[in-house]
Amino acid sequence: MKNILKILKLTKSLHGLMIIIVVIAVLGSIFEIITPLLSGRILDEVIKLSSVDAKEYNQLIGLLAVSLVSTILFLISNSIGQRLGDHLAGKVRKSLTETFYEKSLTLPQSYFDSEISGKIINQLNRGISSIQEFSNTATNHIIPTILQTAIVIGVLFYYNILLGAMMLAILPLYVWISTVSSRRWAKKEVVKNKIDDSLRGRIQEVISNIKLVKGFTNEGNEFLFASEKLENINRTYAKQSTEYHSYNFAREFVLYIILFITSLIIFYNAFTAVISVGTVIILIQMVDRARTPLYSMSYIIGRIQAAEAGSKEYFEILALKSAEDFRVDEKIERIMKPRLIFKNVSFSYANSGIVLENINFEINDNEMVALVGPSGAGKSTIVNLILKFYEANKGKILLNGKSYQELTHNYIRKNIALVFQENELFSTTIKENVAYGSYDAKTKINDEKVILALKKANALEFVEKLKHGIDTQVGERGVRLSGGQRQRIQIARAIYKDAAILILDEATSSLDAKSEIEVSHAFENLVKERMVIVIAHRFSTIQNATKIIVLNNKKIEALGTPQELAAKEGIYADLLRYQIEGNEKLLKKFEIY
Repeated sequence: MKNILKILKLTKSLHGLMIIIVVIAVLGSIFEIITPLLSGRILDEVIKLSSVDAKEYNQLIGLLAVSLVSTILFLISNSIGQRLGDHLAGKVRKSLTETFYEKSLTLPQSYFDSEISGKIINQLNRGISSIQEFSNTATNHIIPTILQTAIVIGVLFYYNILLGAMMLAILPLYVWISTVSSRRWAKKEVVKNKIDDSLRGRIQEVISNIKLVKGFTNEGNEFLFASEKLENINRTYAKQSTEYHSYNFAREFVLYIILFITSLIIFYNAFTAVISVGTVIILIQMVDRARTPLYSMSYIIGRIQAAEAGSKEYFEILALKSAEDFRVDEKIERIMKPRLIFKNVSFSYANSGIVLENINFEINDNEMVALVGPSGAGKSTIVNLILKFYEANKGKILLNGKSYQELTHNYIRKNIALVFQENELFSTTIKENVAYGSYDAKTKINDEKVILALKKANALEFVEKLKHGIDTQVGERGVRLSGGQRQRIQIARAIYKDAAILILDEATSSLDAKSEIEVSHAFENLVKERMVIVIAHRFSTIQNATKIIVLNNKKIEALGTPQELAAKEGIYADLLRYQIEGNEKLLKKFEIY
């Protein structure tokens, strides 16, 4: 019940609605029980009228009228209660999904680096679904069942203490059997869920990388992997099913024995004239009605355990420590003349060695600084630190004299536009992708600004040729565009944001030579208005950089202008020479050089 209590705590705002549903359920249970209670009285009245000459029908008509009204009121209250229950379930789903989503958005980057996105989504869906099912069960089954059980036992005690005692005695036994069964089911459900998470995460990865899978003709292995996981799930389910039906047999056997004994007691009392025919009818109906809540008991306990098991990962994620905070309504002004300083910064990822050690540099407004070095030298790590995806282990990072520890994630990132190496686009229109992060539900996208950004990114020409122009849907991850086109949309997005700091992580890597030159010219104009940080291996991208930071072996090996570093022995000069020699070789091959 631990997670159920957490659910109640998270849905505090819905407690008023829950109370209304409980009240309606109470009234419905009372109305429902009136008709069978009156049926005995009605039968006794009919027998009485048939044995006397005087025909007084007033009481009989009154009883029938009350019975009819109570039935109608039960149907009305039941319908209203179920509708409100469905409404509550929807509200619960919305509340819990928002809570989970908000939590996910504030988790540290390290969490997403270590988890498969498909697994996270599966945990969310399963957690929310199990909780919503429990919510429906609570309003439509749990509350009515508890009330019906209490009323039925109370009526049986009123008419016959022995019958009431027997029904009361069977209740804890029945609940115990159901609880044991459900707990054993839930334990195996947790195991099954872990296998399912692994499978669904893998399937999502395969679909996302379908070209890779097909290109390496690995469809068969992927299918066998999925088939093996499904078989494991089926084996676990088979064990669940065997145990469940065994316990269910024991549960039903006990119930039928008790109901048989109670029926014998009722008929014995009828034959000995201890009770009237009408009372017999009432007791038989009460005993029969006892079946429904008792049968429901196993379903209810099963739903509770399912909610406990299904929401386990949900609450595990909620329990994780948030690394960030975001405020939708936070207004952040653009930084004027940014100045970024790394002072003795060292960093290491979890469970790995030092990536950066004692890093010192300064970047000022209107500077274009390039981070150069071999793969794994720490270039992307520096960008991650600038974006505050990670915190430095040692040293300080300062922005306009203020420590990063004093600045919010929102403040820093609102003032940074970035272009990733990967083509990070959403399955929406070109316009919405360009304006992403720079508008909300209250802010209309500026079409003219979008077109201008596309023009500066050398993307307008191909966009205008598309049937729907800037309103063209790009497909999942921009699949309907070429690699170079997707990259230029990203660049346009950064231009549209008009942030004080621009970060380009291999931003021109997917562009053809002509487009790369044109985009580089566009970057020249941007440098005049902002700070630009570039990660690049192609030297044509950084030829106009005002400063080069060369990273190697966790440290800054060299720092200076492109001209200064080209004249010195070192990694930069070596990399430059290798690229020049490669180009010369190519030109000679085609007798151009």
